[in-house]
Amino acid sequence: MVVDLRTYGLEHAREVPEGARVGRVRTQHRIDWELVTADGDVRAPLANRKVERPGVGDWVVLSEAGLVAAVLPRSSALVRRAAGLKEEPQLLAANVDACFVLAPLSAPPNPGRIERTIALARGGGSRPVVVLTKADLCADVAAAIAAVSAVAGDAPVHAVSART
Repeated sequence: MVVDLRTYGLEHAREVPEGARVGRVRTQHRIDWELVTADGDVRAPLANRKVERPGVGDWVVLSEAGLVAAVLPRSSALVRRAAGLKEEPQLLAANVDACFVLAPLSAPPNPGRIERTIALARGGGSRPVVVLTKADLCADVAAAIAAVSAVAGDAPVHAVSART
């Protein structure tokens, strides 16, 4: 099975070494990563402890033995402060072009939470888009859009309903 990695955004990956076997991280596990490669799906651990730990969305170079040998430079990185007492940031996803911020309209939207999530997306180099779901359950959709737009800046705000 041959996979066209352009459908996974390979043309946007930066600094891909000539002739390198690359893969995109789909899932992160404790000791290895699920990757999509030109040869199909593979699971690969790190080649050694000096290799940076990749995150979901990262492009990686595989060694001849099928190990993650390097992480390619990221175009964006969604990062949050780690929970608890840890000081190091936690990578949520890498190489994200657009970040969809979802909020249900089954209750009044939380503009503060939406604003923080938009800031996280922008800070990581992604383009935020706000999607207000369950619009069919909201009595005044226009007012909800206006309240969210006030904190969204230039991020587009869309209201959607699965029912209508």
